[in-house]
Amino acid sequence: SLNQTLAALGRGYFSRWPTFISGFFFFELFSRKSQYTELLKNKSKRLLAPYLTLSLIFLAINYALKGVVKFPFTFSANPDLQNLYALGMNLLTGRTVAGFYFIPMMMLLFAATPLFLHLLNKKPRFLFMAIALLMILSSLIGRAYRDINILHDFMYFLPFFLLGASYSKYRTGFDNWLQGKFAIFFIGWLIILIGSTLSGQLGNIHKIYPWKGAGFDFLVLQKLVMIPWLILIFQKIGQKNIGPKKNGWEKFKPLHYLAQASFAIYFLHIGIIQILKFAGLLENIDNIWIVLIRFTVIIFSTICLMEFIRWIAKDKSKMLIGY
Repeated sequence: SLNQTLAALGRGYFSRWPTFISGFFFFELFSRKSQYTELLKNKSKRLLAPYLTLSLIFLAINYALKGVVKFPFTFSANPDLQNLYALGMNLLTGRTVAGFYFIPMMMLLFAATPLFLHLLNKKPRFLFMAIALLMILSSLIGRAYRDINILHDFMYFLPFFLLGASYSKYRTGFDNWLQGKFAIFFIGWLIILIGSTLSGQLGNIHKIYPWKGAGFDFLVLQKLVMIPWLILIFQKIGQKNIGPKKNGWEKFKPLHYLAQASFAIYFLHIGIIQILKFAGLLENIDNIWIVLIRFTVIIFSTICLMEFIRWIAKDKSKMLIGY
């Protein structure tokens, strides 16, 4: 049903475009003459350090509760060796908590910066042909099974990272071309959504081996058509201020705040979700309104937790949560 489809999308669909945003800010940094070593140092501080800190905390809690470090594959029958193997593989792949896979994959993307800069300096026609071919490849290989293979996920998300960087570089031309096309992209997205729903595909195709056929991942095409109308929406609201025009509130821009705090929100929302799951409040419910209410509760709780940690940790909060 449409209600089930919308609920399925609400459970995770809009969380799939942070790679595009990361690509956008990646080129923004280098357009201001940032150095490769500075980028890696900054990302290590804002991404890798909190990732390792929170991962080890989650792993320690899991081990204390269950007496074992879980990982889908077995390396040794010896419990100590298996736990050590599972610890290393969880940190390498981000399997510690659902959603953490994104950080090792993003670090791999940032490590490949020289290659991307070389490609971005090519002629636009060559660049966009390369992105188009990578989009097709992404649709065919699908996402890695349980997001265990970061090289597989690297190839899956790569075209969206490059598309975000390309949008940053050619933003004026893109924006001029997008004007007046909101309805075209939104209706196109709906048509693809209905087509993929009728085919029985609501989410990604996950594959153990990228070269084995499993159909066409329609979600890649959906995200590609979704990005332009999201850009147009954010252009409309991005400059708006909220709050009373006193005590500095007139300078508060919600999207600017969320952009600055994005990684902290990403890290902490996973912990909030785990708490709600433990409390039995995240059962799969095919009702879009309940999904939206849960989404609002999760984001609001995450922001409150983030600001509390910033208040307690002060300057050390970047090392803990990336903000």
